[in-house]
Formats: sequence, structure tokens, C-alpha cells
Amino acid sequence: MGCNLLPGAEGGSNNGSIMMIVILIAMFAIFYFMIIRPQKKQQQKAQERISALKPGDKVITIGGFYATIEKVLDDSFMIKLADNTVVRIARQGIAYPQQDAPAAPAAPAENKDDAPKSQSPIEGE
Repeated sequence: MGCNLLPGAEGGSNNGSIMMIVILIAMFAIFYFMIIRPQKKQQQKAQERISALKPGDKVITIGGFYATIEKVLDDSFMIKLADNTVVRIARQGIAYPQQDAPAAPAAPAENKDDAPKSQSPIEGE
């Protein structure tokens, strides 16, 4: 009186257990190849980029500061933010080298004729 997924399987709860295990393994494999593996590759590339940094390279920190590498230490960098401003930052604090930075979206050209008119009562009086 049970609901069997496989035709011809009579009262075998063993077949249902095997199907459930196969489905779980398939779901894990899909999850691994779609999410985990690409993320590991991306992390490895980022680690290689950070490891390849040398003095004089321009970087962007995770805080958004544009800086230049002054000195490479074991677990950190000495970066120059401005003239006479050198700070120490952890390796994890470097987001990416400036040449790898994502391109900023282009600002739309402003046309004064197409600009919407302000509805402020102060300007119109």
C-alpha cells in the first residue's frame, strides 16, 4: 500500500532509501560544481595576485583607499596613502591591484536643456 517510485518494486523500502541517497549525492555534486569549486578558484586567483605584489605597485584597499606598496612584510604591507603618510595594512586588507580594479560606470553627460526643472517654491518666486 506504499507509494513506490520504481515500477515493479514491491514493498521494498530499500529501493526508496537507495534512490534518496542517489538524489542527495547528485544534489551535493551539483552544489559543489556550481558554487564551491568556482569560489575556490576565485579565492586562489586573488591570493596569487596579492602574493605577486611588490614595492611600487598601486593597490586599492578594502576600505577604498588608493595606495602604493612601499614595503612587503611577511603578513602585511607598508603602503603609502599620501605624501608623508605610510601605514601598515594586513594582506587581507588589499582588495586588488589598481589595474585589476572594476571599471567605474561612465557618468551621464549633463545637458542643461534636458534637466528636469526644480519644483521648489523657493526658486520659482
